[in-house]
Amino acid sequence: QIDKWTDMFDRLVEKLHLRYAAVTGHAEVEQVIESLIGQTNSGDDVYVRGKIDRLEISDDGKYYIIDFKTGNQVASDIPENPQLKTYQTAVAKSVDPQNTSSSSVSSPPSSHTPEKNSADNCLAGAELIYPHKKPRKPTAQDPLTNDDVNAWARQLVDLALVMAGPYFAGS
Repeated sequence: QIDKWTDMFDRLVEKLHLRYAAVTGHAEVEQVIESLIGQTNSGDDVYVRGKIDRLEISDDGKYYIIDFKTGNQVASDIPENPQLKTYQTAVAKSVDPQNTSSSSVSSPPSSHTPEKNSADNCLAGAELIYPHKKPRKPTAQDPLTNDDVNAWARQLVDLALVMAGPYFAGS
């Protein structure tokens, strides 16, 4: 059992060393975010609240989101991963003047200079990191564009309406 944990720790350290080499600013850990993402047709505000495991912020204001996963199941469709899209949307709506009406991420600018930045907002992408295994497929999600952010925010508002109704049937 101790060998398993040692291997997991070593993989995590290796991955964080690679991330550290890419970061030119700083990183925040367990960053709580609450973001106004839209309004219902009746004018009710819809917020997303969550905790981002690692939030890297570049000197030029680009945010890269990392979520550490400890489960055995590796996500299969990273480009459409709803958790990463939700985090990216919440960050964009919180810190990007082009995408927000209020709210802010409570962290000072940090740094990360990824290969792909979304030119029209503050996002640099998002990633799932699995310390206990080496996934066969890439686990990074490209940065969402403003159109992507706004489309996902509309879906989240629709979901909030369904969840706030008199019945919510889980499967």
